[in-house]
Amino acid sequence: MKITNKHNLPAPVVAALSFDSYDRGKSNRSITQLIDSPKVSILKREHDPEISEDVSNKLWSVLGTAVHIMFENSTDDENMISEERYFFTHPEGWTISGAIDLQVMDQKSQSITVMDYKCTSVWSVIFDKKEWHNQLNAYAWLLRKRSIAKDEVVCDWPVTKLQVVAVLKDWKQNELKRSSGNYPKAPIVIIDIPLWSNEKQDEYMESRIKLHSDAEFAYLTGQSLPDCSPVEQWAKGAKYAVHKGMAKRAARVFDSQKEANDWVLGQSDSKGLSVVTRQGEKTRCTADWCNVNQWCDQYRRESV
Repeated sequence: MKITNKHNLPAPVVAALSFDSYDRGKSNRSITQLIDSPKVSILKREHDPEISEDVSNKLWSVLGTAVHIMFENSTDDENMISEERYFFTHPEGWTISGAIDLQVMDQKSQSITVMDYKCTSVWSVIFDKKEWHNQLNAYAWLLRKRSIAKDEVVCDWPVTKLQVVAVLKDWKQNELKRSSGNYPKAPIVIIDIPLWSNEKQDEYMESRIKLHSDAEFAYLTGQSLPDCSPVEQWAKGAKYAVHKGMAKRAARVFDSQKEANDWVLGQSDSKGLSVVTRQGEKTRCTADWCNVNQWCDQYRRESV
């Protein structure tokens, strides 16, 4: 990847923001890659020398890394395991790896809590992120399935709790005072993540491994890569806003045209009411969150 400096930032800032120590080890996919789009993963690898990113865009990811390092360096408890990477080789040959931010060992119940640090936004907490459910349950799966190194002392206690430690970079005290109750109470909050059954974890991970391995086969044999799903595109569906006259503010907003029309028909005074369609958006593709869209056939096809 080529790093640019469009805003002429000083050399120490550029060096700090450009540094990347991430290493998924000898694996075909990391957990974070596996729960994401195979098309994006393959296109990033294929076009890495051509991808360009301005150093200023790396600020938030570097701050997130700094938060991880700060918490990791402050872990000094024999009942905690910090930043340990595990590996599992699937029977069909694929190796999956994942680094778990923190494991808390409960001696009394002989169980493990898996915790993941997130430097994120308030809205990620208010609107439950399903990606967090996928990721942490994938880590729980990896702990059950992990390969055992020679002479490794292994704790085979079950994972009974999943949690995200969310550091909210845009939290504001004034917003808390004005909120109706769903605003986070502090700039750092702990979010409990639902723990799936072993069967559901196995089913999910098998489906993801197959999706990615099939995509790799398609790439190697010159076939089309599977399209990104609406979830992987961060797609927002169209909305239908009911306006009265020339008012800029909508009286009501609905998820379907039918709901909007039915609401208008149900009003005693529907004169002057009109339904305006707010087009949906594939945010990841169109809002500069995907740095491989210029090589993506799906993006070109759906942008027409």
